[in-house]
Amino acid sequence: MPALVLGIGFESRSQIYKDGSGVLDQAINVFVAPGTNPNERDADGNNVLHLLCKWKIPYPMLIKTSFIFGVDPTAKNKAGQTPMDVLTSTPRNAKYNSFQEEATAALQQALDVTEAFTLRARPDSVKGDQFNLLSLDGGGIRGVITARTLQMIERMVGRDVHECFHWYAGTSTGGIIATMLGVLKRSPEYCWQLYLNRKRDMFSGSTFKRVYDIIMGADKSSTQNLEDLIRNEVQIAMTSMGQNKSSYTMQDIAAHKGFPKLTIVSLDVTQTPARPTYFRNYEHLEFTDQFIAEETRLATELGVWTPIALTKILRATSAAPTYFLPVSEDNRRFVDGGLTANNPISVLVQECDTLSLHPAGAFGGIRNHVTLALSLGTGGKAAALRPEHSGLYGDIELLTLFEEQSLGQDGKDHERARARFMSEQVPYLRLSPVGINVGLATVENSDVMTMLWETDAYMLKNKATLQWVADVLCGNVQFKRREQSSTADLEQIIKEKTAENYQLKNELDTLKLELQRRAAALLQQSANDTVNERHVTNLKGEEAAEVLLSKSPKVHAATHRSWCNLL
Repeated sequence: MPALVLGIGFESRSQIYKDGSGVLDQAINVFVAPGTNPNERDADGNNVLHLLCKWKIPYPMLIKTSFIFGVDPTAKNKAGQTPMDVLTSTPRNAKYNSFQEEATAALQQALDVTEAFTLRARPDSVKGDQFNLLSLDGGGIRGVITARTLQMIERMVGRDVHECFHWYAGTSTGGIIATMLGVLKRSPEYCWQLYLNRKRDMFSGSTFKRVYDIIMGADKSSTQNLEDLIRNEVQIAMTSMGQNKSSYTMQDIAAHKGFPKLTIVSLDVTQTPARPTYFRNYEHLEFTDQFIAEETRLATELGVWTPIALTKILRATSAAPTYFLPVSEDNRRFVDGGLTANNPISVLVQECDTLSLHPAGAFGGIRNHVTLALSLGTGGKAAALRPEHSGLYGDIELLTLFEEQSLGQDGKDHERARARFMSEQVPYLRLSPVGINVGLATVENSDVMTMLWETDAYMLKNKATLQWVADVLCGNVQFKRREQSSTADLEQIIKEKTAENYQLKNELDTLKLELQRRAAALLQQSANDTVNERHVTNLKGEEAAEVLLSKSPKVHAATHRSWCNLL
């Protein structure tokens, strides 16, 4: 029971203080060991959290680490106690109150996260009619923030991330994670654990030493370690999928029907000015300055090149200055894509728009296809006033600008993408925690655990948003958007409406003429009736007079006189 050993030892205050980070290192080594079950139980039904909560000094970081690696905080032992029950019922000296309070807060967050991020999929979830975009920022070791966020989304959706998203765009560490998720079919949990385990192979030494090594070419171990790591991961994953090649290119990925669209951002510094480069696994339509279709080509926008190995592409997007050497390939030199688009969401929008103009109709535009666009950042440090320095110290301080530009990219790229997606009625969200003051090249386990824990706290504050994202991916939320009509469709609609209007005009004209005819007929009929009535009245008067005159001479004479008087 290797995981339970963690909760049995180190019960005295002196041991905890003496070992310091060694306790955390041991815990991580236990959890990442092959075959470890984080939720194994002892004879009394206790898991690791139960045992940690019995310690004389409850060590908060170990409680946090245990939860991050998947230990269930809601589990009950044979006595019916949860870890929180054990923590609050264990008597402790008052001088340990601060440990107790912090441990209680940590355990409560673990309970809240467990409750908030549960399965939201329906039995009849719609999976086949979605086309979802995922954009991943750069940020070095802070990529664990991205991976942890996706792990929680995956937990709520109930299926692998690579089944949820259909187009990935990534820069630097985001490009590596995008490839691992979409192409290599690795889980988000696998990604952040890989970063945790191999961080010392990639990041080491002070900034000054790294700059010196890069300039003088004194030490290339970090660069070589990163390239070896990427090559190994690609080879193992592709072999497990039945592929058997020594090297894989974007063309190989494009030929495979099971892979999503993938866009990797880098920067070509062969010439001045430097030019952004987008590596692709799909055909792309390029335009000249006169907006004339030039050609379609695969992998890059800078011409038809010799196919570049996927390993080299991932190294190119993550070749951060002062950290790794540039990538030289096909007579060109590439550096980290974070220098041009650390947040690649604008690149993804541009690619979607360009594909809508493809002569083969490969995509068709954003509005008619995309059901969700999700942009994930690696967080940013809290804002602070920059001190003024001059001389050598000021020059060295400028080296931190790269790190600043690689973090907290919630500015213009995000604003432009949000405006564009809103105009297209496409659901778009940006998630990126702020205030995690950890560098992008840290090698301390405590820093990585802090980032993962603060990511959980950030997601808990935004749980409604995360739950909505999961509901969209599960098919629990449906959208009704305007359908974008082509020019031919619009011409047909106009033609049909024009014909309808012409027919309606003819019917109205006919009805008008009929009403006029009927009105005239009624007027004539009325006039005829009036004349006839007068004629009849006159006839009746004359007949009556003749009758009277014929019956009596006196009457006749009187009537004659009356008529004379009237005349």
